[in-house]
Amino acid sequence: MNNLDITLFNAINGLAKTHFELNTFMIFMAKYIVFLIPLYLTYLLIKKDFKGFLFMGTSVIFALLIGYITKTLFYHPRPFVMGLGIDLVKDDATSSFPSNHTTSMFAFATSLYLMKKHVSGVIALILGVLLGVARVYIGVHFPFDILGGIFFGTVFSTVTYYWIFPYIEKVAHFFGFDII
Repeated sequence: MNNLDITLFNAINGLAKTHFELNTFMIFMAKYIVFLIPLYLTYLLIKKDFKGFLFMGTSVIFALLIGYITKTLFYHPRPFVMGLGIDLVKDDATSSFPSNHTTSMFAFATSLYLMKKHVSGVIALILGVLLGVARVYIGVHFPFDILGGIFFGTVFSTVTYYWIFPYIEKVAHFFGFDII
């Protein structure tokens, strides 16, 4: 285990002992802000923006899929499993790297940005950073898990945009579905 990762974890998670007023906010950010993704996908369906819905949904799912494969192949214990820090939220003792919540928020934010929704993308990016810090604060992730989630979400959303989604569009068009 990297000493820097543990030191950063202790610094962020240790705030829960002295900043009780932040605890409820951080728990909310860590657990529930990710629900903006299905809400936004629903909004895209209501607007009949099928291309945006399909791209964003594929982007988030692809990033999470690669994250789950990584978790399966390379187990990394969560802080509470190692007896570290304050555990504000009970979580499963599954592998912590990368953070699924952070992966999905950064895939979401990157998707928005690539869809030319820059203001929404920046807001989602800020919320993603807050979510990542909150996941460390509540004791379920190390900072490097969050950095991994940022990497996975950003990179695999970009890969989806440039290399996977064009093929999805071609297949849809081949079967008579124009998603533009």
